[in-house]
Amino acid sequence: MPQLDFDGANSKVSADKIQGQSGTTVTVPTGHKIAGTDANSITINGVNAVAVAPSTSGNVLTSTGSAWASSAAAGGAWAVKSSGTATDVTSFTVTGLSKTTKFFISSLVYGSTYKSLSAQLSSDNGTTWLTGANDYRGTRIYWHGSTDGSGTHSSDEFRIIPNGTGAYAGYSSCAEIILYDPADSANRTQLCVNASQSMNNANVQALHLISMHYETISAHNAIKFYPDGGNMTFNYTVIELN
Repeated sequence: MPQLDFDGANSKVSADKIQGQSGTTVTVPTGHKIAGTDANSITINGVNAVAVAPSTSGNVLTSTGSAWASSAAAGGAWAVKSSGTATDVTSFTVTGLSKTTKFFISSLVYGSTYKSLSAQLSSDNGTTWLTGANDYRGTRIYWHGSTDGSGTHSSDEFRIIPNGTGAYAGYSSCAEIILYDPADSANRTQLCVNASQSMNNANVQALHLISMHYETISAHNAIKFYPDGGNMTFNYTVIELN
C-alpha cells in the first residue's frame, strides 16, 4: 500500500493517505511540522480543524456556530481582585476601581480601644481624597444587645463601623461592603454595609448602613479605609463584578 514514511530525516508522499510503517500512529519528528496552505487544509472527520490563538489572558473559547473564537468571559460573575492580611496599618487603600466592588473585612481589631472604621473616595487613584465637610451622607440601622436604633451622618467620610471594639482580646469586627458603579460619572456613588462586632460587654452589635458621596457627581477609582486614630489589623478579600 502506498504510504508516507517518516524516517527522521526524509519523507516521501506516495499517495493521498498517511499511514505509519507499524502500528496506527504517525509520528512527526521534533523540529518538523505539517503545514496547511489555507484554513481548510486540515480536516478531522470532515470538519475543519481551526487553531485559535490564546489572545488575551483570561479569555474563553466561544462558538460562533461554525468556528471557535477567543473572547472575554461573559459578565455577571465575581472575580477576586486581591486578598490577604493588613497588619498594624493606619489605612488600607484599594485603587484601580472601575466596577461594582465588594470588600470582605474580618477579624478587624484596633490598636487601642473604642475606635471606628471610616472610608473616603478618590477620583485620581488615591493621589488626593475627597474630604469636604458634607461630602458623604448616610443612614444606618443598628442592633446592640436589647437596644436598637437608627441614625444619620453628613460628614467628610463614610462612617463604616462606628464605636468599634478596640483592643480587647478576642473581640473583633467584620463587614461586607459594596461600592456600586464607582466609574459612573452621571450619578452619585453609593455604598452599602452589613457589619457586626463583638463588644467588650459580651454583646454583639449588628449594623446596616447605606451612604453616598453627595456633594459632587463624579466617577471614583479608589477607596481608603482607616480607623479614627492609631492602627488596625484585619483579613480582607476584594472582589469585583465582571
